[in-house]
Amino acid sequence: MSDVCLHSATAALVATLVRGLVETAAREWRAGREPLGHSVSLLRLADWLAARSGLSGELLHPATMRRLPAEAVVRALLDHVGEALADTGDLERARAPARSCCGTATAHRCSAR
Repeated sequence: MSDVCLHSATAALVATLVRGLVETAAREWRAGREPLGHSVSLLRLADWLAARSGLSGELLHPATMRRLPAEAVVRALLDHVGEALADTGDLERARAPARSCCGTATAHRCSAR
């Protein structure tokens, strides 16, 4: 889930990551891999934590559902979608702003949602 983006670069990053997530999910589906079976309650908890902490605090890692620093979760996201983004030429375009967003989240009042 995404919050309103105050900067065009943030909107572009969100669009790039969403495209990577969709392509990665399609590849996993074609390979016969089942999606993670997290409950709606756990997903709502992850959403609440993201809204509360933003990228300057802790988030739930989407695979393990354990609390980790936002930077580690962003790194895991980039690793997860890395192959799909590399295939479209977007990996390097996504890496720098995604990494820097964690450090500037408070200054820009951006959210992890």
